[in-house]
This record gives sequence, C-alpha cells and structure tokens, in this order.
Amino acid sequence: MKKLVILGVTVYSFAQLTNAATLNVKPYGTTQDGQKVGLYTMSNNKGVSVSFISCGGVITQILTPDAQGKQNNIV
Repeated sequence: MKKLVILGVTVYSFAQLTNAATLNVKPYGTTQDGQKVGLYTMSNNKGVSVSFISCGGVITQILTPDAQGKQNNIV
C-alpha cells in the first residue's frame, strides 16, 4: 500500500508541474483488518479520468469522452 501511495504522490507531483492533470483522493472504506482504503481519481484536461483504490491498485473506473463528448466508463 505504501508503494501505491508513493506512486500516487509522484504522479500528482508531476501532474502539478505540467498543470495538465489533477489527483483527488476520497475515503473508500476499510479492509477486514481495519486498514483505510482510499479512492484515487486522476483526471486530465481532455476529459479522461482513471479511478483506482489503494488496496491492490484495482482500477474501478476509466471515463473517456466519445466522439460526441459524452463520458463513458470503459472498465
């Protein structure tokens, strides 16, 4: 889990340097042994976003616009 958090912070730091993406973190739940699980969502200025949880790095959602600009989840 620590490696995933470090990866997220690194991606967020790089995105802030380029000002092209954002990273949001929300509580997602807890594991059976009480560890907190976060939902990380990375978004860019093209309308694409990827959401994943900190427990195993599971991708929960990828939103991308279609030809008409409507958001679709492709997971």
